[in-house]
Amino acid sequence: MADTDGQQKYEHLSFVGKAALNLSHGYAVPERVFSVNNALLTKERGSLAKRSIVAIRVLKEAIRIFGSCTEVPVTKELLQSVKQVHSEYALFLENECKQALLEEEERKKIEQAREQERAAQKAKNDLLEQLKAQDKLEKSQSLEQDTARELISEASKKGPSKVKEMCNL
Repeated sequence: MADTDGQQKYEHLSFVGKAALNLSHGYAVPERVFSVNNALLTKERGSLAKRSIVAIRVLKEAIRIFGSCTEVPVTKELLQSVKQVHSEYALFLENECKQALLEEEERKKIEQAREQERAAQKAKNDLLEQLKAQDKLEKSQSLEQDTARELISEASKKGPSKVKEMCNL
């Protein structure tokens, strides 16, 4: 079809039509993927990592392709992959154990530091209490000495006979 200038009308219409034919007519495949993922994430498996979910999905797809798990061919590459994955997992567990031990040691150090701080604070409080008690005792003794001085000065003013009377009391 041409327009009045002799150029083709709707030149790109065939590309649009071909692109439209490539569009999916339904959502069955994505919905199936979501259903399988939801089935994986039950309460028991709710905390699976993304890598674990992907690995389970790959395994299920391989079994689906081969028909059953007994039909999956065991090749040298598969055995090597299993050995490598096992060694990586053992290393992961070892590192996790080391990390847990380091965290436990750090927690113990923090607890010891807190305990030392509490002990130092208690010693400081005890020292303050002792100083207060000593200050109170010194004030009491000073008061007694002042009272004794006053009595002695009064007695010396009154004469030696009054001192004897006071001592006999």
